[in-house]
Amino acid sequence: MPNLLPPNATSLERHVATLTERLEQYPSDFQHAWHPDLCPVELLPWLAWAFSVDEWDVNWTEAQKRNAIKNSVFIHKHKGTRAALERALANLVEAEINEWFEHTPPTAPYTFTVNTTLPLTDISADSFANIMRVINAAKNLRSHYTLQITTDAFGDSFYGGSMTAGYESAIYPYSPSILLSGHLQLAGALSSGVSTPIYPFVP
Repeated sequence: MPNLLPPNATSLERHVATLTERLEQYPSDFQHAWHPDLCPVELLPWLAWAFSVDEWDVNWTEAQKRNAIKNSVFIHKHKGTRAALERALANLVEAEINEWFEHTPPTAPYTFTVNTTLPLTDISADSFANIMRVINAAKNLRSHYTLQITTDAFGDSFYGGSMTAGYESAIYPYSPSILLSGHLQLAGALSSGVSTPIYPFVP
């Protein structure tokens, strides 16, 4: 690319000119570079760094990236509060936060729960880690929390059953036996009378 360096330019000057050639590829109007909604997409990572965004993912959508930059100032001004935590989580998931005194009965002081629902396709091994990083960066240090992620699954379920019936028989080894046949007769008798003794005659 041509430049305005004189023929007798030093080696350092030529290197600086080479390094700065890329600046000509960006729009000459830089007044939008500091505006989260108007900043060119390719400059968003640098704008996020300038705004001290705590959590950044290159796989986010453009809207998520711009929201993270816009919310960064508010989050840093209110870190340690529930409002900052809600604003930080809003860029990732829809979460419900319940503090210890909102439970019935109240739980341990300075604890809270974070409940969120994710589609089954969005749950991965990194889901918990990503959300926990956002919570840890925005919450106050004294509070402890429980994170619960649920999901909804839709589909068809089929139920069936079967029944079997039969007899259970036991088969033993052959054993010869002796069969006796006959009749059993029972009889009884009953006698009654008067016993009269007879003595010899005595004249």
